[in-house]
Amino acid sequence: MQKEVAVVGSLNMDLVVKTPRIPQVGETIKGSNFIVNPGGKGANQAVAIGKLAGDVNMIGCVGNDHHGQSLIDSLKESGVKTDYIRKIDGVSTGVAVIMVYEDGNNSIILHGGANDCR
Repeated sequence: MQKEVAVVGSLNMDLVVKTPRIPQVGETIKGSNFIVNPGGKGANQAVAIGKLAGDVNMIGCVGNDHHGQSLIDSLKESGVKTDYIRKIDGVSTGVAVIMVYEDGNNSIILHGGANDCR
């Protein structure tokens, strides 16, 4: 008998860019390989369970915006139930801006957005 799993956690849209180094204050440098990827620790866990054919519900919040709908669609494609994801008007979906350096390390700026709502 398969057990049902609920994941309560963050849902973010990750904006990832490769960079040769950390920019100095006031400096603009050129990045490469920009990608937009669904993410968030909670969403990532739910996707892993869903891809393993688990019975999983994601519980969390997104903004009532393009990124929020994209995250919901991505979860559904991975077999995750999304009935308990709340769309919040007037608040953006969580976003993580991730800079990946040539040595593989990274720096992340996180805007919690709807993740900070209840």
